[in-house]
Amino acid sequence: MGKFRIIITATIAGIILLLYGCFPSKKVVRVDPVHITKAKLIETPTKVFMKDSSMVLLQDGFTIFEEILEGQGQRYWMNREYTDGFQRLTLDSIATMSYYEKVQSGATIFGSAVMAITGAILTPFSVHCITCPKCCFGSCPTVYTTNGSDYGLEAELFSYSLSKFFQETDVDRLMQKAEPDGTYLLRLTNEALETHYINQFNLLAVRHPEGSDVYPTPDGRIISVRNLKAPEMAINSTGEDVRYIIENRDDHWHYGDSTLIERAQHVFDRDYLDLTLNIPEGADKVKLVIKARNTLLSTVLFYDVVLASQGVNALEWTQRLNTDKLYATMYHMAYNNFAGVEISVNRDGDWEKTDRFGDVGPIAWKEQAVVIPVVVDDQNRMKVRLEWFPDNFMIDYIGYDVTYENDYSPISIDEIVPLSITNFMGADETGIFSKIKEDDFEFLITNPGDYFDLEYHIPPRNDVSTTLFIKSKGYYTEWLRGDWIALRDDGYQFNLFEVDKTLEQLKMSWRENRFLLEQTFFETRIPLKGE
Repeated sequence: MGKFRIIITATIAGIILLLYGCFPSKKVVRVDPVHITKAKLIETPTKVFMKDSSMVLLQDGFTIFEEILEGQGQRYWMNREYTDGFQRLTLDSIATMSYYEKVQSGATIFGSAVMAITGAILTPFSVHCITCPKCCFGSCPTVYTTNGSDYGLEAELFSYSLSKFFQETDVDRLMQKAEPDGTYLLRLTNEALETHYINQFNLLAVRHPEGSDVYPTPDGRIISVRNLKAPEMAINSTGEDVRYIIENRDDHWHYGDSTLIERAQHVFDRDYLDLTLNIPEGADKVKLVIKARNTLLSTVLFYDVVLASQGVNALEWTQRLNTDKLYATMYHMAYNNFAGVEISVNRDGDWEKTDRFGDVGPIAWKEQAVVIPVVVDDQNRMKVRLEWFPDNFMIDYIGYDVTYENDYSPISIDEIVPLSITNFMGADETGIFSKIKEDDFEFLITNPGDYFDLEYHIPPRNDVSTTLFIKSKGYYTEWLRGDWIALRDDGYQFNLFEVDKTLEQLKMSWRENRFLLEQTFFETRIPLKGE
């Protein structure tokens, strides 16, 4: 672990110097998790959802004992009555809890978070999450399209943007085409025990010449390709050529060597796939298109290792991740050692890193394109390596194109304004577009079960092809599930500065929970309100 400590120490020092002017009164200290013995004071503003479908707001936090939670606040009921004052709750009566920012009144929070979360919706999932909290579905906003009858999953937005400081532009390619008359319907949902803060949500119509195609890049651009073809070889880390697996978009994908994670000694151990590309004379860049999806490893890392291990302290940790920019930056840096795919080219026997893309989420496949410089051997062959933390990615398709950009007309991008937006009750919500139109400081805040239907009109064009994209930005906070609330005494609590222990805990939790998660995770979406 010496290599990691040197890197993280140097990076943290640089961050401190960079941010010193913004945080002149802050001191960087090591904060070890406090183990709860008899009582623990939590000073985080907290929403507590009860199994009887009431909600308790504890604006100044609470004190938690072995079986009891106490604090000053308000308890709201489904008939909009409420009690104000000292609240005493037994832990076994609590369904879930979440951190919230004190920017809304209690009545406003109640109206947005509790209305239509009835016992029929919340209680079954609460019971399930108490008995198996790791199984509960979650991971950012999901987007569906429809042809007028059935809805199909298209994308999950800004995966792993766990803090307001982690917001990055995310562009997702949609498969559904507009109807011949230009009608296009989207559904934006919150199907998890999470609060979503949606900063930007735009539908883009990208016009491009017939015979070409377009893909998003990790930095949010859109580029065109014309002649995608499969690599000549795709050799995995065990020496097998898996070209036959990644040359087509189908139900077969490359998973990698699942034994590598057990042998991993530090976060720099990687699985990899080596590609061989034939490059024509005169080409100076390669456009590499990759269709990939995360496994549930990152989900286990975040749910079980980071959050659940802290118990109720995870509320304070979530608040810190959204209020302390220095700590959030350090966490993001440490997390990136487990996340994403790094792309390298081979130059005279040495691997040079040229690009990367981050985690894309475990729910929806995502296709992205990266542009890398051409580096060939004396036979005009190019070697490209994809590397990722073991067991963290599935790759369904890889193609490459060396067509010159100026061989055909450039693309044009139009932002499409929705004709209407309706909520789960069918009520008009077109006014929320002002909150999601621009990348600014306004957010559309959604809670479990919320969804919005957006209708667009996309002017038909016969002279070019049209491909649709969602451009989004935002972040989300997780709700504590089931027995995460209970006091823990299993010998491990997450500490940002103990990466070696985090790795060992991840390996153990993945070994224990992988197959259970794969069987249950996708079946535990929070039901949408009104359905």
